[in-house]
Amino acid sequence: LVVRARTPSRGESSTEQTTDGEALADEHGYPMIRGLASRLMSVDVAEAYSPPRVTVEAKKYGLKPGEAWDLTEGWDFRLKSHREAALKYQEEKQSFLLIGSPPCTPFSQLQTLNPCTDESRRKWSEGVDHIKFVVDLYRRQIDAGRIFLHEHPANATSWSLQEIQKLAKQQGVCIDDADQCMYGLKTWGKTKSELVPARKPTKFMTNSRAL
Repeated sequence: LVVRARTPSRGESSTEQTTDGEALADEHGYPMIRGLASRLMSVDVAEAYSPPRVTVEAKKYGLKPGEAWDLTEGWDFRLKSHREAALKYQEEKQSFLLIGSPPCTPFSQLQTLNPCTDESRRKWSEGVDHIKFVVDLYRRQIDAGRIFLHEHPANATSWSLQEIQKLAKQQGVCIDDADQCMYGLKTWGKTKSELVPARKPTKFMTNSRAL
């Protein structure tokens, strides 16, 4: 990354964001330290509870990808040290967009068909803890003026949790429904060699209407 400043042309504000990788400049054309630090430290997108997916695609569009926090990448948010490391990363790297897709298995409607056992209650409690943590990440994004995107199955019981309900009522936060087949999701057909569209009704919660 090459960061440079330039002298504003006539009629152009010195505080206006420049393009082509140029940093903000003061009235004398010198780089503004705050602008430089922001450009060098921040990333465009990070993922929580997901292997590298959106972060991989981000590179194709010239965006700066951040971490993908997932078990497959060595992250286990059942551990306090891993949660603290993620919070530190969020504070330092200031990801413009944070995408969260915490485990949904404990909140599947199919769980209602299973008997209530100590193990099922443990998994439910663990799932709720993951929701609480990711909501904390989202709130930090909002407080910092940045964006979050939360994804969970449309029929997941997690949408009725107090933490999710409270966040959904916050000003600027909205929820939309979509079928993932509209975005290319496919599954096996009659045979594994045949792929067919997979509907998978999903809800997305975000504080960005553009998303």
